[in-house]
Amino acid sequence: MPEKLDTIPMPEKLDTTRVFDHIFRIYRERFGLLVSTAFVVFLIPAIVAIALEGASVPVAIFIATAVSLVAFAVFQAMIIETVKGEEEGERKLTFGSLFQAAKPFIFPVIGAGVLMAMGIALGLMAFVIPGLVLMTIWAVVIPVVVMERPPIMAAFVRSYKLVVGNGLRVFGVLVVTFLLTFLVRLLFTQIAIDVSNTALAAGIGSLIAQSLLGPLFALAAAVLYFELRQLHGEATTDEAHQEDSPLWGTPTH
Repeated sequence: MPEKLDTIPMPEKLDTTRVFDHIFRIYRERFGLLVSTAFVVFLIPAIVAIALEGASVPVAIFIATAVSLVAFAVFQAMIIETVKGEEEGERKLTFGSLFQAAKPFIFPVIGAGVLMAMGIALGLMAFVIPGLVLMTIWAVVIPVVVMERPPIMAAFVRSYKLVVGNGLRVFGVLVVTFLLTFLVRLLFTQIAIDVSNTALAAGIGSLIAQSLLGPLFALAAAVLYFELRQLHGEATTDEAHQEDSPLWGTPTH
């Protein structure tokens, strides 16, 4: 029988210093791989956004959003595979190996990402606080999707169970990494616009910032997932919670 949400045992408290140390250690050690991966993955959305400059607004928004969702799904899955490789002591990680490992999860991650975005957006419109709460309890939905392969809605429940008892600490990690990424991206975009007030310049500035710091926010979710599993006394490799599901098919590794 599944655990009731109100009877989940409280885990130990999350050590946010350890989480940030873990995030920045991987970022330093895998800097070249992470930045080049971000650049390659987000280059296509950047080109599409520049190409759509002046196009019909509804059409441009739809196309840009669709392309960005695919890029986001690919990138998130690849970053999670990077952290998994670190956890398992894998040193020979390449763009090609990460992409191959991430491919089976692109559409599930897109599905979970869309549901997350809709829920959080609605929550933010409902006096902000509900959206922040959802953002926190769903913080590790995407890593759960990639690592454990549950049905989509079960991934949201699983994320809640991992986060419960450490909500404020998880929220703090998300806010710090988001603000750092957002502010640097804003700075780079503004510098590019000051140099040349064109959509191309803005796109290049945004792409550079996203390539340099985009991995941090994705790393935060992945590292939080592994740290929270450890606090719950679980193994940190995917074998511990793999489940075959008609939604995913048979896992292959």
